[in-house]
Amino acid sequence: MSRIRVELTEEEVARVKGWAEARGGPKESWGTTMRWQKDGNYHFHGMLGEYAYAKHYNVAVDTEVTYLGDGGIDLKVLGQTVDVKTVNYDPAILKLNSIRDFNSDMMALALRNTDNEIYLCGFTDLRHAIQQCYSRDFGHGKRLCLDEGHLYF
Repeated sequence: MSRIRVELTEEEVARVKGWAEARGGPKESWGTTMRWQKDGNYHFHGMLGEYAYAKHYNVAVDTEVTYLGDGGIDLKVLGQTVDVKTVNYDPAILKLNSIRDFNSDMMALALRNTDNEIYLCGFTDLRHAIQQCYSRDFGHGKRLCLDEGHLYF
């Protein structure tokens, strides 16, 4: 398993936290927040992974606030659209509700060790994801899963 470690400064973490609050605030009144997310940290958690990939590949982060999310595109890397999923459990597993959730050229997985230490776990394209995924129920219904070892850089 090959991971890339990305360290974030306190200033970068504060910047991401501000973006996440701006992204999540309006969604409370719109009613589009995640049902089981209770700590208000959902956007911050995800944006840490997005920011870590953007920092490593020296590309821009999407900070736009939209009603129903970003449509599955968080950033562009080498001309490819990327949807970053961030997890806080190890071993890291990329999870999708459905293969129809795959709206970008690539999906990427990030592992949040701490706010200041994020590991980039790799990418997958749709074809590879379909070939390697399996189904598992984590308590919110069956999810399509791809283990970190099947991702690539």
